[in-house]
Amino acid sequence: GSGGDAQILDHAMTSQALGSLVTGLEFARGNADAAEELVEDDGTLDDFVLRASDHDGLVLYLSKDEDGDRVGDNLDVCPATTLPESVPTERLEINRFADTDGDGVFNTTAPPGNGPGKSFDIHDTAGCSCEQIIGAQGLGRGHTKFGCSIGVMDDWVQLVQ
Repeated sequence: GSGGDAQILDHAMTSQALGSLVTGLEFARGNADAAEELVEDDGTLDDFVLRASDHDGLVLYLSKDEDGDRVGDNLDVCPATTLPESVPTERLEINRFADTDGDGVFNTTAPPGNGPGKSFDIHDTAGCSCEQIIGAQGLGRGHTKFGCSIGVMDDWVQLVQ
């Protein structure tokens, strides 16, 4: 920019699926912070160009997601999450939760009438599936057979948030 005014010339785009892995965005200061005597360097000084552009680019920081559950490793309480999960082993009961289709949103069987209207996703559980919550909490086989209850899900979300 002129007179030291910052201008945004570059953009960074991600997909919606990648959005939760974005941890930061900063300007790289390689060009703006170059020594004044090198501003007009045409490549003849020391046989290399120190200023690669007339502006500073962007640096987009992303967290790794080793298990592919869409929760960055820096926030993932349960590494090695497998989705869809193997819970429930019999059927998904009313007001029980498990990610049975692998989309990161916990499925449930709605009760007749209004019901509690609860919903959970993989970000709420800090990257943990119902199966992993059952293991971490030492829960009984009823949860394995029918999915995690609302109480278990609420308690887990409160624990990991």
